Amino acid sequence: MQNTQKQSAGFTLVELMVTIVVVAIVLAVGIPSIAQMKRSSELTTVTNELVTALNMARSEAVRRGADVQVGPRGTWADGWNVGANLDDADPDNWVVYREFQAPPKGAAVAIKTAAVPAIVNFEAIGNVSAVACFDITVANSPTLRSVPIALAGRISTCNVVCGNNANLWANPPGCSH
Repeated sequence: MQNTQKQSAGFTLVELMVTIVVVAIVLAVGIPSIAQMKRSSELTTVTNELVTALNMARSEAVRRGADVQVGPRGTWADGWNVGANLDDADPDNWVVYREFQAPPKGAAVAIKTAAVPAIVNFEAIGNVSAVACFDITVANSPTLRSVPIALAGRISTCNVVCGNNANLWANPPGCSH
């Protein structure tokens, strides 16, 4: 007796269409969350860069026993520098210890402080001359970060906006220190 069954060699059209539909659904659900994950990663990166600059300035001020500032490279959107003026009589005698690049396109860094100009000045014992708070946002993202700096020089990160009440910056609710 002879076997008359054909051997199957591949997918049927129905199986292929079902696979394509399943892949399309997975992509439709997954791509928006990937975009949100990218924005969240950018927000975290900018926040970490700013906190790194602030911590560096504070430790340099204590180590050198002199004021060290974090200030914008033109504007905060252009990045920021950590440095010091070595001679108060000569404002051009500025030494930059480290330059931090501009945040990614679409990210914004805004400072709220009573200091003029709008910089953060760490004194020789690690405290700041004036309280400050940074708001960090990324375009098309509902989340934001703030980085308040208390008079004692303590740097925090928060998931709430700084607000206009400088008294809250010293001990902001919902922040990690």
